[in-house]
Amino acid sequence: MPKSQNLVFNEAPSGDWPPYLMDFSGSPAERHVENLKILRDVGFDQYQQGVIARYGQNRHHLKELERHIERDLIGPDAYWKPVDSAVKGCAHYFGHAWWIPFPPTLVRTAP
Repeated sequence: MPKSQNLVFNEAPSGDWPPYLMDFSGSPAERHVENLKILRDVGFDQYQQGVIARYGQNRHHLKELERHIERDLIGPDAYWKPVDSAVKGCAHYFGHAWWIPFPPTLVRTAP
């Protein structure tokens, strides 16, 4: 990774989701920098939980869940109405949803 390369991260203003690198060009150095940023932002405990989820004994279940989320749930026009009860103060259940692979995080936002 050249010294001149600017790394831009997508970050939640309130820290609701972990940061992730935009315009990833595929270098190991970029991934290391991204992992360090995630570790600093989410803390060691949450980072460790992400590692365990990704590489632990239940990793196959997580992979299955990721495939379902990526195939059926994410996008610029996602719908998520709770089955059991309405959310107080919520007028509609449409919004944006995307998947951050590490630590595993489903982000849902209202438009």
